[in-house]
Amino acid sequence: MKKVLINGAHARYLINLRRDLMAAMQAQGWNVVACTADYDDKVHQTLDEMGIQYITAKCARTGANPVMDIGYLFRLYFILKAHKPDIIINYNHKPVVFGSIAAFLSRKTKSIAMITGLGYVFTPGRERRRRVLLVIMKVLYKFVLRLNAHVIFQNEDDRELFQQWGFLGKSVKNSVIMGSGVDTSICESCPACVRPIVFLMSARLIYDKGVREYVDACKIIKSKYANIKFQLLGQMETGHPNAVKIEELDRFVNEVGIEYLGSVETSGEVYTYIKQCSVFVLPSFYREGCPRTILEAMCASKPIITTDNVGCRQTVCDGSNGFLVKKQDSRDLAKAMEYFINNPQQIKPMGVASRKKVEAEFDGAIVNGKIVTIVEGVLN
Repeated sequence: MKKVLINGAHARYLINLRRDLMAAMQAQGWNVVACTADYDDKVHQTLDEMGIQYITAKCARTGANPVMDIGYLFRLYFILKAHKPDIIINYNHKPVVFGSIAAFLSRKTKSIAMITGLGYVFTPGRERRRRVLLVIMKVLYKFVLRLNAHVIFQNEDDRELFQQWGFLGKSVKNSVIMGSGVDTSICESCPACVRPIVFLMSARLIYDKGVREYVDACKIIKSKYANIKFQLLGQMETGHPNAVKIEELDRFVNEVGIEYLGSVETSGEVYTYIKQCSVFVLPSFYREGCPRTILEAMCASKPIITTDNVGCRQTVCDGSNGFLVKKQDSRDLAKAMEYFINNPQQIKPMGVASRKKVEAEFDGAIVNGKIVTIVEGVLN
C-alpha cells in the first residue's frame, strides 16, 4: 500500500481545505498521514474518525528564526525516516521549503510542492521586514523547488512569476490547478436577494485582505443610502505584522456601523452567514492562491465583488457573476456595491452565474481528481 504524507502549517485549515483531498487519496487505497506545525484536538478527532494518523512538527508560523527553522527541518526528516511515506505533499511556505529538503535528505520520499498563494511576503509593501523576508524566500524557493517531482500552482500568475525568476528551471514538472476545490453539494442555492441588502466580507483580519478599503467603501455607501447592512467575518490574527488591531476593529463597528460577526472554524459555519447576505465582497490585494471564501460564496449563489488581483480575478467574469474592481481603491469598490443597491434585480442572475462557474471550474471532485492524477504519476 502506498503511503502519502500531507504536510501543512495550520491544523485548523487542514480539515477545511484538505479533507476531501485526503478522502480522495484514501479512495485510491493509499495510506494517508497528516502533519501540521501546530496541534488541534478537533482536527485530531476528525482525522481519527477518517482513519488518518495525525502528527505534528512544530515551527514558527511567521518570520525567520534560524534555530527553530533548523529544528523544524530535522523534525520533518525524522518523521519521514520513521513513517517512510512514498511521497510528501507540502503546502504553505515553510512546509514547502523544509519539507522538500527533508524529502531530499531522506533519499526515499518523493516530494510535491503546492503553491497555494504567495501571501504577505510577496505582497508589495515598503516595510523593511517584508523586503528582507522576500529576499530570503526567493533564495530558498530557487533552491528547493528543483528538489520536487512536481510543483502545483493555484493560479497562472504565480507560475509565470516563478518561471520569470528562474525558480523552476527546465526540468521541474509543474501544473496550474485552480483553488483547493469546494464541495458544491454542501450548500444549495440560497435566497437570491436579502432585504435590506447585506454586504459581507469574510477574510482573515489583515489589512492586505482589503479590510481598510471595505471599511472606507462602507462609509461612502452609508453617506448616500439608508437601510444597507455591512458585515465582516473573520479571525483576528495575533502576531501578524499587518493585522487589524482590536481597537481598530472596535472603531469600524462603532463609527462605521459594520457588524462584526466574529470568526468561524468550518465551512458549514461560514455558509450560515453567507446564506444571509446579498453580495459577497473581498477587496484583497494580498498574493492570493484562490480565495476559499469567494468559492464558498459562489457555491451559495452570491454575486462577487473582488479585485483584479492575483488569485481573485479567476473567480469572476466581470459583469456576469460580479465585478472586478481596482486594488486599494475604495471608491471603485463603493461604485460596484452601489450597482447592486440600484439594480437589486441583478443579484439573482449574477448569483446563478456564480453557482454555474464554481460547479464547472472549482468543484472539489474536479480539483482533487487532478491532484490525485499528478500524485499517481509521481508514485509510478
